[in-house]
Amino acid sequence: MGIRSYVIEKLECILAKLKQNDPHKFPNAGACACDYMPLYFWDNSLSSTAKIIMSLLSGGETGRESTFEKLRAIFPNVAVESIKEAILELEEYGYLFSESYRGQYGEPRIDQRLCVCPQTRLPRISEPKGRKLSMQKTAEKMYARAVDLGFVAETGKDTTYLLYDAMRIFTAVESQLTSDEYSLLPIIGPETVRAGLSEPSALWEYPHCMIGIILTTSRVIFCQEDQSPEGRKAGYARFVSKNFCEMKSVAMNETVGRVTFTCEGADWDSVFSVDIITPFGVDIFERSYDEAIALLATSNRPPAMERYQEFFAREG
Repeated sequence: MGIRSYVIEKLECILAKLKQNDPHKFPNAGACACDYMPLYFWDNSLSSTAKIIMSLLSGGETGRESTFEKLRAIFPNVAVESIKEAILELEEYGYLFSESYRGQYGEPRIDQRLCVCPQTRLPRISEPKGRKLSMQKTAEKMYARAVDLGFVAETGKDTTYLLYDAMRIFTAVESQLTSDEYSLLPIIGPETVRAGLSEPSALWEYPHCMIGIILTTSRVIFCQEDQSPEGRKAGYARFVSKNFCEMKSVAMNETVGRVTFTCEGADWDSVFSVDIITPFGVDIFERSYDEAIALLATSNRPPAMERYQEFFAREG
């Protein structure tokens, strides 16, 4: 018997015994209108599992503790405490919260609400480790790699948007990969400067403009968000694909953590810059980039990374 079936069976046994011991406390819902018991308890359209969940989440802290005490009398304390801690975590971090108010007839009411994107805190992201690179095929693995390299991190009010945007961009990249093509280095970050754009201030407005630069086994894919905040909120973006032979340089300005990819062609489609948002990401970027191109055939590789100052000193 599964744990879920066991829990349901035991709780139904308890309810049956309580009804036998005190029939006035648990009257037949059809025979008597009772307003002092929770509505969900009398709702025959709900399963026992749904009623158990409602029992744990509703009634506020005092009522919930009483429910837990009854559960502890039947189930292992460790299991009960794990459920309790999980609920407290959801409340602490803003995913679950309650609102108390008076109903139409002055009766006290408590609504439990779920929030998928709470404002009480930013998501806690695992610390980057900079593990050895490998080939990725899915958006989920690209995202995990970007986090591990310090390209996605908890940085401020833009964090939540960056999380969603990273998955959106990597999902779009996944759909563009050919059957024998893999992602090697999925870079993502703010785009604060753009070639051919005289006034870049719109790029800095929330939601901050993001750019994805994904080095694959056969090319470099650039996903560039719309210039205007309104367009970014609507999801507008464009894709530009460049073969390795079209790449002229990859240069980093360590002072601001900006990496610039320069390709052949007109300015609008030839220069792409991404800001690395963490010191960790800046520190290991060159090593990560070298690891990525080392996985490619020697006859088909993008240029080695250069320093920003050296690059511009030589060019101009």
